Order: sequence, then C-alpha cells, then structure tokens
Amino acid sequence: MKALVTVNDARAYAESCHQAAQAIFRALSEEDLTRPVESPFGTYPAWRYFAFAYDEHWHHRGQLYTYFRLLDKEPPMLYDYGS
Repeated sequence: MKALVTVNDARAYAESCHQAAQAIFRALSEEDLTRPVESPFGTYPAWRYFAFAYDEHWHHRGQLYTYFRLLDKEPPMLYDYGS
C-alpha cells in the first residue's frame, strides 16, 4: 500500500475502502445477513456486526479529524458525502 501522506491520499484510500465494503454488502443475501455469527461477546446475527462497524466508523472518523486539525490540515466537511 502506498503511504498516506496528504489529506487527499487518506480521502482516496477511505473512498476505495468504502466502495469495496459496498460491493461486499450488496453481494450478501438475506440469509447471509441473518446467519448467526459467534464472537467472544456472544452469538448475534451477521447484520449486527455491520451496525457495530458503522458506529466504529464514526468514532474513528472523529479521531482522524482531530489528528488532521492538530497537524493544521483542514479535513473535509464531516457530512459532505458528495465531494
């Protein structure tokens, strides 16, 4: 993987990860989403892990924005998905 040096590098990498995740999610069937998945915290339907990942996304995005600002970099608008 190429080093993430600029805000644009990080944005491009995040976009490619988002596209890969969307492709995987769209390929899942209803059966895939309701299938029980075991974890150290219990057994839950697979869709619950997507909900967890969504929450984690916001948490770590907030952390990343903090680091950008500490480096005097202006992050993209938090809710601007179009640009």
